[in-house]
Amino acid sequence: MVGQLPQDSFGREMVKCEWWLCQEYIRDTGNQKFCSRGCKQAESKKRSRNADRTRERRREQGKQEGFENGHLYVIRPGQEDIVKIGYSKSLSERIRVLQTAHYHTLEAIGSLEVKRYFKNDPPDKAVHEKLREQDHVRGEWWRLTAHTVEVLEEVGLLLGGIS
Repeated sequence: MVGQLPQDSFGREMVKCEWWLCQEYIRDTGNQKFCSRGCKQAESKKRSRNADRTRERRREQGKQEGFENGHLYVIRPGQEDIVKIGYSKSLSERIRVLQTAHYHTLEAIGSLEVKRYFKNDPPDKAVHEKLREQDHVRGEWWRLTAHTVEVLEEVGLLLGGIS
């Protein structure tokens, strides 16, 4: 039995956990690498620490990684009184993607160029928080009311094409 891997109760071979110095064995499912003793969380923390170190090293080198230019937009389907308020790096691409799933012709009725820090603090979230809950339809879709227009103008987004 020397050199042979242990087996589980169903006779399947067990493999050693891939975490450093762990002595546990797990079933070989093909996608699980770590045992249930917390090694998976430890590996996740290790990756997070590595990402933090990389980010600090880039900052020390004077690189402004993580900043991106994009558009805070308001899209309206046809002449409906519902709008989508969101953020995208490419407004034309965003409209193209949304159009495939919508039966009305989508039109951007407002757009504002913004700069944001990569993956943090999306500019559309700040607008969503200012809007009233009763105007919320679903996700990033809102009823176009006087209050909605007020909030959008407050952040500098002037709407055109509203009848």
